[in-house]
Amino acid sequence: MCPTIGSGRWRVLPPLSLTAGRVALAAVVVAVAHTTRSGPAFVACLVLAALSDNFDGVLARRLGVSSPALRRFDSAADVAFYLAALWAVWVARPEVVADYAWGVGLLLALEAAC
Repeated sequence: MCPTIGSGRWRVLPPLSLTAGRVALAAVVVAVAHTTRSGPAFVACLVLAALSDNFDGVLARRLGVSSPALRRFDSAADVAFYLAALWAVWVARPEVVADYAWGVGLLLALEAAC
C-alpha cells in the first residue's frame, strides 16, 4: 500500500529514507575503495552513515512511526554498511585489517551471534 498524505502514512518516509540511504552508502563505500580510494570520500560516507543512523530513529519516534519492521530494517542497514566499510578497508588497506584481525574477527563473531 502506498503511503498517502491524507492517512498520515507519509510520516514513515523520512526515517525510511535515511535508513535506505545508509544502504546506498554501502555501495558508495565499496565503489570508492575499488576506484579512487579517496580518504575524504570514505570519511564523508562514514559521517553520513553515523548521522543517518542517529536521526532515523529519532525521527521515527518523534513522528510516531517506530515499528519492529523499521527497527529490523535499520539493524540490517547497519550491518550492510559496516560490512561494506570493512570490505573497503580490506581492499584499500589490507595491512590495517591484518593488524587488527583478532578484533575484526571478534566483532564479526559477536555480530553473527546476534
